[in-house]
Amino acid sequence: MKKYPDLTEIYERKEVHRKHEARQSISEKMSIASRLREVQDKLAPIRAANKAQRSTRRVSIPVKPDKDSL
Repeated sequence: MKKYPDLTEIYERKEVHRKHEARQSISEKMSIASRLREVQDKLAPIRAANKAQRSTRRVSIPVKPDKDSL
């Protein structure tokens, strides 16, 4: 049986971070949003190129026929 790590510390840190973010003023939140928009704008051409490359890529998955169908 797998033993999973204790996540309580991670959840506590996330809670502290959420509370800190909630205490910020609206102007600080707006500046964060504008910075995120700038990053998104910079990444848009890269994301479009990746999407175009994925759409042109042909993936073939060989499937063995069932023994019953032979």
